[in-house]
Amino acid sequence: MRILTPYLLGHLILLATLAGATPVPLPTRTPTEPVCVGDCDGNQRVSIAELVRIVTIALGRSPIMDCPAADANGDAQIRISDIVVAVNRALRGCRAIQPRYMRARLFNAGSAHRGLTVGDFDLDGLLDIVVADVGAPRLSVLGGNGDGSFSAALTSELGITSFAIDSGDLDEDGLLDIVTANDFVGNDAAIALGAGDHSLTLTARVPTGEAPVAVAIGDLNDDRHLDFVIANNGTADVSVYFGDGSGSFAQQPRVSVGQRPRGVIVADLNGDAIADIATANITSGDVSVALGLGGGTFADDRRFSVGDAPHALVAADLDGDGITDIAAVNEGSNDVSFLRGLGGGNFDSESRHSVGRTPSAIAAADLNGDGSIDLATANIGDSTVSILIGNRGVFAPEQAVAALHPANSLVVADVDDNGIPDLITASTDGTVSILLGN
Repeated sequence: MRILTPYLLGHLILLATLAGATPVPLPTRTPTEPVCVGDCDGNQRVSIAELVRIVTIALGRSPIMDCPAADANGDAQIRISDIVVAVNRALRGCRAIQPRYMRARLFNAGSAHRGLTVGDFDLDGLLDIVVADVGAPRLSVLGGNGDGSFSAALTSELGITSFAIDSGDLDEDGLLDIVTANDFVGNDAAIALGAGDHSLTLTARVPTGEAPVAVAIGDLNDDRHLDFVIANNGTADVSVYFGDGSGSFAQQPRVSVGQRPRGVIVADLNGDAIADIATANITSGDVSVALGLGGGTFADDRRFSVGDAPHALVAADLDGDGITDIAAVNEGSNDVSFLRGLGGGNFDSESRHSVGRTPSAIAAADLNGDGSIDLATANIGDSTVSILIGNRGVFAPEQAVAALHPANSLVVADVDDNGIPDLITASTDGTVSILLGN
C-alpha cells in the first residue's frame, strides 16, 4: 500500500501546477449533502490512485466524468484548490470531523445581556469579554486569565441600557473602544473609549433611527479611520457614522433596507475592496445588500430571500471559491440560510440547514481545523450552540452543544490560547458561557 507523505503530496500538486493545469468544466451540480471530495468510486476513502486521476483530469488528459467528486465546491470546475481538498480528505478521512468542547462554564457579568464582544482591552496579551446590558445602564468587562477563566466583572456606567455592542480602536491610541446600540430607551448609539485597564468612559451619544438594535464597525469611506453603522429596527434603515480617528463621528445619510432589520454587518461583498453593508430583516424575511460606491456612499439595497424572521448574519468565503458568501440565522424557522456568492454582490438562492430552537446569533470560523469554514448559532429556545461543519459550502447535520443558558449572542475566539477556537455566548439571565474547544 502506498502511503501519502508530504513528499508525495507536494509532487502531486507541483505536477498539476508546473503542467499548467487549467480549470476543467464539470456538469454543474448543486450540493445537497456533504461530499467526500476526491472519492471517485464512492467508497468513503480517497486513495493515491484517485488523487493521480484527479490531477490527470485537471490536466485535461482524462475524461472529466472519471471523477465528478473532485469538484470541491460545486462550481463546475477542477482547480488546484480542489486537489488540495482531496489530498486533505485522503489524509484525514471522509467523515466530517466534529469539534469537541469541554462542559460550559458560566460567569456572572451583570443583569441581562443582549450582545458581547471579545478583545484584549488591557494589552496583557489575553482576551477579555465585554457585554452589553439591557437590564442596567452599564457595560461589564470580564478580564481574561489566558486559560479560559475570567476575573470578576468590572462595570463601567453608561447612563443608558445597551442592546448591541462592537469594538475597535476608534481614537487610534492603540486601545480598544466600544460602540453600543441603545434600543428601548435612547434611540441612540454610545461611544465609550477604553483606558487600557478594563475601564470604559462614555464620551459621546449620537442619535440614530427608531429602535437601534445592531452595530458594526469598519472603514466605510476608505480614509483609514474606523466608522460604524447602526441597524434601526423601527425605521427600516441603517445609520452611518464617519470617524475622524479621534473618537468623534459625523452622521451621514441613512441607508434604506428591508423591514425591521435585526442584524447588520460591514464587509466587502463584491470584491472591489470597498466596504458594503448587509442587514438581516425580520419582517420581510430577507437580507439587504447595499454595495459601497466609494467615499462612503451606497447603492440602493438589493434583497435576497432567506428563512422566517432572520436575526443575524455573517459574511465569509464559505465554499472556498474566493467569493464572499452570506449566512443568515432564522429565528422563526430554526435554521440557517446559506447564500452562495456569485460575484459582483449577487447571491444564489438560499439553501437551508436546520439548527436548534429560536436561534438568534451566528458566527463563522474553521472550528475543526480542516481548512473549511464552519457555522455556529446561539439558540435561545434550547440553551444550546449548534455547529454546522462545512465542507466547501456543504454542511453536515447540526451538532448541538449545551451552553447551559438561553444563549442570544455568540463570538468565536481562542480565549484559552491553545490554538483551538472556543465559543462564547451571553444571555439575558446575566451570565456568559464559555465552551472551550478540546
